[in-house]
Amino acid sequence: MTPGARIAAAGELLDAIDASRQPAERLIRDWFRTRRYAGSGDRRAIGERVFRVLRRRAELDWRLNSEKLLSDNKLRSILDAMIENGETAVLAGLDGPHGPGMPDSATLSGLRAAVARDPGAAPDPVRGNYPDFLDPAFRAVFGSRLAAETAALSDDMAAVDLRVNLGRTSRGAVIARLAADGIAAAPFGWSPATLRLEGRPRIDAHPVILDGLAEVQDAASQLVALLLDAQPGERVADTCAGAGGKTLALAMAMQGQGTIHALDVDGRRLQRLVERAARAETTIVRTATIDPSGPFPDILQGRMDRVLVDAPCSGTGTWRRQPELRWRLSPEEVAHFHDRQVDILDRAAALLRPGGRLVYATCSLLPDENETVVTDLRARRPDLAPLDAAALLAEAGVSGGEGLVTPAGHLRLTPFSHGTDGFFAAAFEAPLR
Repeated sequence: MTPGARIAAAGELLDAIDASRQPAERLIRDWFRTRRYAGSGDRRAIGERVFRVLRRRAELDWRLNSEKLLSDNKLRSILDAMIENGETAVLAGLDGPHGPGMPDSATLSGLRAAVARDPGAAPDPVRGNYPDFLDPAFRAVFGSRLAAETAALSDDMAAVDLRVNLGRTSRGAVIARLAADGIAAAPFGWSPATLRLEGRPRIDAHPVILDGLAEVQDAASQLVALLLDAQPGERVADTCAGAGGKTLALAMAMQGQGTIHALDVDGRRLQRLVERAARAETTIVRTATIDPSGPFPDILQGRMDRVLVDAPCSGTGTWRRQPELRWRLSPEEVAHFHDRQVDILDRAAALLRPGGRLVYATCSLLPDENETVVTDLRARRPDLAPLDAAALLAEAGVSGGEGLVTPAGHLRLTPFSHGTDGFFAAAFEAPLR
């Protein structure tokens, strides 16, 4: 493909992403599947441009709007190319085969001025590349670290972390097996099961994954199992289990003894969990598809030693991996997530036995999905005692866990401060009767 054709393709893909709720990576993969003429270099160059435009969209729009240019995906792609590759190289290919076409003289003049603009003087949401309506929430969470934290959310190098299945192998053994295939890995983070890979190698089809010796899971997410502290022989409910990353971490902690009830509204995702559980050689997971708004199964009510609510959320903490999510979010959607989280948490709390532990978690950085949900729960269920996450991590043998915990005792990690996805968790204990 010519350079101009690559720019045009990026604009076309960005239009498809804007019109869909599917992950950008999936849409890009499907797009190339029907365009076999695109070589590996084309796929890489187009994909990189698409993700770069998604990560810097607020900045690109600010530059374009400052010159009274329309902020559509065609001009975003051309402007991004001019910033990255220089005007001469880009303009020479715009009129080539399958290119987007040369802009008219007024638009071209505006593009040149847009390239020269310095975003250093732009508003914080422009420099941080996030929607304007999130500015108050991010200021409340990040304070003086606003610029650094929001810049990190646009980083294109989110790490690949593994959770080693310590019931079947060791970190050292997995490190050695990966090294034999040229993949460097080292212990990272706070869980004794975590490895971080060097670079971004393709790992999904590696034998350590296919043989159930490890799972891809962000280091922050792995802390949930430590907070829940599920013990061998206990009864555990994972109420929003999905494909089961946290379910399998809990099964490992329980050493194959007890029962985990993995519940989700999506049976297809639960089937993926069944396959992963078989691969990990764990037999204590029981799956059940549930009604999105109905009660959890009667047989579980008031009987669970541990309950996890890994709630559906905006995914603001995963923007490095899914930059398209920031432009799909609206105030109405945040409010919808909040209401849904409150409902799930209320229903999940009813599963606890006296003295049982509840952990609420999200991959969101927004107070409306985190602290406000917790505050609402405590107002309705004052009998649930909040537990300090720093103390729970210390009991689990985590060194330096206090650096992961807010003054209110909640777990919060961010890309800038901790090198992980953005993550929140709060723990509670039901009273003994």
